[in-house]
Amino acid sequence: MKIAAPAALLVLVAAMSAAAPAARSASDIVVTTVSDATNGDTSSVAALLANPGPDGVSLRESITATNNDPGTHTIRFPPSLKGATITFDSQPPPLLGGGVTIEGDIDGDGKPDVTLSKGAGFAATLGTYCPVSDGCGLSIGSSGNRLHALTIAGFGAGVDIEPWHPGDDSRPAPPTNQTLSDNVVSGLVMQSVETFGVFIDSVFNKNCGLYAGYPQPCVTNDTWANTTITGNTIETGNAGDAGIAAKLSNAGDRVQNITVTDNTIQINGTDEGIGLEVIGNATGAAISGALVARNSIAGRADIGISVSAGGTRAQANTIEGVQMLNNRINLASQNSGFCCQGIVVEAGGDTNTALAPVAYPDGNQTQNVLVRGNTITGTLVSGVSVQAGLGGGSNNRVNDIQVEANTITSSTLASGVLIWTVGGGSPVPNKDETGNQIARIAVDANRIRIGTAQGTQPPGAGGIVVVGGFGSVARSGSVKDIQLVNNVIGPGPGLILLIGGANGASGDQLDGVQIVNDTVADQGGPALQITSNDKGATGNSVSGVTILNTIFWGSLAGEVTPSMIRSSIVSQAEFAGVNGNIRADPKFVDPAKGDFHLRAGSPAIGAGTSSGAPTTDFDGRARPVGHVDIGAYQFGGARPTRYAVSISIVGKGRVTSRPTGISCPSRCVGSFAAGTVLRLSATPAKHYRFAGWRRRCSGRAPCTITIKKDQVVRAIFRRR
Repeated sequence: MKIAAPAALLVLVAAMSAAAPAARSASDIVVTTVSDATNGDTSSVAALLANPGPDGVSLRESITATNNDPGTHTIRFPPSLKGATITFDSQPPPLLGGGVTIEGDIDGDGKPDVTLSKGAGFAATLGTYCPVSDGCGLSIGSSGNRLHALTIAGFGAGVDIEPWHPGDDSRPAPPTNQTLSDNVVSGLVMQSVETFGVFIDSVFNKNCGLYAGYPQPCVTNDTWANTTITGNTIETGNAGDAGIAAKLSNAGDRVQNITVTDNTIQINGTDEGIGLEVIGNATGAAISGALVARNSIAGRADIGISVSAGGTRAQANTIEGVQMLNNRINLASQNSGFCCQGIVVEAGGDTNTALAPVAYPDGNQTQNVLVRGNTITGTLVSGVSVQAGLGGGSNNRVNDIQVEANTITSSTLASGVLIWTVGGGSPVPNKDETGNQIARIAVDANRIRIGTAQGTQPPGAGGIVVVGGFGSVARSGSVKDIQLVNNVIGPGPGLILLIGGANGASGDQLDGVQIVNDTVADQGGPALQITSNDKGATGNSVSGVTILNTIFWGSLAGEVTPSMIRSSIVSQAEFAGVNGNIRADPKFVDPAKGDFHLRAGSPAIGAGTSSGAPTTDFDGRARPVGHVDIGAYQFGGARPTRYAVSISIVGKGRVTSRPTGISCPSRCVGSFAAGTVLRLSATPAKHYRFAGWRRRCSGRAPCTITIKKDQVVRAIFRRR
């Protein structure tokens, strides 16, 4: 299937997903026929209602009339069309007028009552407001629209959202500085879509951009703001690319505040469930402020959720302020390569060697991403992957990523959490990928189980794998400031693996890894292994490793030294008897069934140190409770109540918290135990000033809250 331009995926507010139809207004249009004909007067809504033509009012006529008569309009269907199918003979027109609702829920139960399909002779010309040759069910090219409760079956894409107008594809240059805002796609059922379910994508033009074969990008500076995609059910065909995708490929394009929640996605193709990506040869493009929450993704996709600044040939782009919360991902390998990856957070990466002209994904940045509470299962190669490089890319940055409270279970050998700079997949063989950097990654309170079946070979099999540089062209990369806290790994291959460089890499560095209050339980193999140079790598290093209050129920291998370890349980005599380390059976409750809580009488109870220990354990219990225990679980004590702190931002700036848990440029939610004293700070963006707090906080000084209930805080930033 031919794709004319990359796609972008937008998701907005979930609160409207199951709403009953609103009361009729004077601007309601009632579709009265399943015909696709246009034989009424579509010059305005009033004209169509007065002169609908001999077969009544069609959906095509209704959309055309709203385009010719911009305003607030609702397109509805009468009870007589409940269960009906409207078959399009050609690509339906996009929503260009703005403020239009298409309501497919006739009886008020929140479910679709009308199906949109394409006829046997369906014609969709590329460039007629759909980026795929098999057409789009519906398209949005304006602001303030709402699509609700429709079934869309058999199209190339379900819903396309892009600021396209007729003729834009063939102009000498595309229009610029267009904004699509406040669009909602909710409660739709999409069946057998061949590429994308919901697709947000940059405008295609034949005279610029990588996908038209040009080295220079199209410069459009378009914006998608406040888009909500919620409560949809999406099934892709065997060639399906993604359930929901926002893919920017033009210079200066921006997606701001996109919400993708409560969608059910069945992927039968090989790409991804949800993707937020800057691709093509875009420069200066950005995705900021994304919430991806409570989605269910299953099937044969290579990746469950992808967040990527700078794929293919894109350079100097940014993704920031993304939250991936409480999603359920279950992926099964179909022997399609590097499969399957639950969640990928990256800057600079692509293995597509077929696109010309050749360039490299350099200088991209992904930062301030929260991956929390997700359940990831299947035949995995990695559960959560944080990576920089690939595709020949250099000088990419991935910073300030939190991987918290996820449950990762693979039936195959896998890397539960994988952090690495990568060399490989270059459009030109043996092109060095230099200076890629990853910094400030917190891996906290994750439950990881790795199986032993054979699947795609991971970079390293284990619970948590951290690699300074991987691949023969990985040069001078660095991974720094990694915190591994309160994680529970096992049973099965429960290794923490730290590698400076592997598979021919050189000059790469892994520095500053803190392993604190983790439980690593694999008696059948090493629990911790440190290797500076692995599999033909040279000149790489691992430094600054500190280990505290951790249970290693397995051997310590490679370059691990006793001086690295304090107040921990080890299985080898040479590491015991120094720095408070002990060699003992930790006495877990039921290790065979994966219960690694401590039994009464465990030598881990009270044997830890409070210096550097986290304030809570894996279960959220306060630490210490009269004593500090070794491992992820504190013995005894009540599990504290936790409350949500919701942050929203007006203008441009960032709100951060101490203790950590909030770092957002748009909107985010942090979870904190009752009694936590939370300090919020506001930092304005360039050319902005901080104007003050609203809701729970006031004034302009840093705000301090003692957490006793859910809180809502708003930060106001104004232009200087």
